[in-house]
This record gives sequence, C-alpha cells and structure tokens, in this order.
Amino acid sequence: MVLSDAALARDKRQHKRFKVRHEGLIGRLDEDHLVDIIDLSVGGVAMKTGSRLVVGREYFMRLHDRRKSIDVRGTVVRSRIVETRQVLFGQRRPVYASAMRLQEGLEDRVVDFICDALLVSG
Repeated sequence: MVLSDAALARDKRQHKRFKVRHEGLIGRLDEDHLVDIIDLSVGGVAMKTGSRLVVGREYFMRLHDRRKSIDVRGTVVRSRIVETRQVLFGQRRPVYASAMRLQEGLEDRVVDFICDALLVSG
C-alpha cells in the first residue's frame, strides 16, 4: 500500500489538532506580520500567510484571542503557495499555507491556552 504525502503527514502527527473559528484566533509573527491561524496543537501551528516563510527558520509568535495570549517560538517546517487573492487595483497576491513546529518545553502553556481560547465557548 502506498500512502500519499498528506496521509504520511497525518500519520506522523503526535498531537490532536484543534480547528480555529474564522477570526477567532490571531497570530502575529515577529511582532509585525499578521497570520491567519488554521489550527493549533500542542506541538505546532498551521497558518496562512501573505508571504513565504523560510523553512528551517525560527520565528517568535504571539497567539491571542479576545481574552488571552501566549508567546511561543517555533521552526517553520513547510511554506507553499496554495492560492492567490485579488487585492487593490486588480493585482493578485499569493497566499501561503505554512506550518510551524513549536519549541519543546511549552506544552503545558499551550495546553492551557488551547483549553481557554479554543475549547471554552463564549
């Protein structure tokens, strides 16, 4: 049996991923780059960005919702164009799907954040 790349990636995941409601969680890379968070797990973050992130580079990220925030560091493991969007004056801009593996040692803080920000209705 041959597995696709996506099936292999899912098979290697160690932690449950929690989907993020549209605009329910905001990510900010290196203080000035807003990203759309797709999902979050204890070990990583999937996001959409307006620019390509450098695979292998470590980034600082602040995740926050209306009530709580958490600062994390992680290393980008994937960044590729998934679509283009029309912006001002008819120009088209790429949208990248990127994934970041979170730095070890943050697991307890990330679990608390997931419980407070994503699992509590409000």
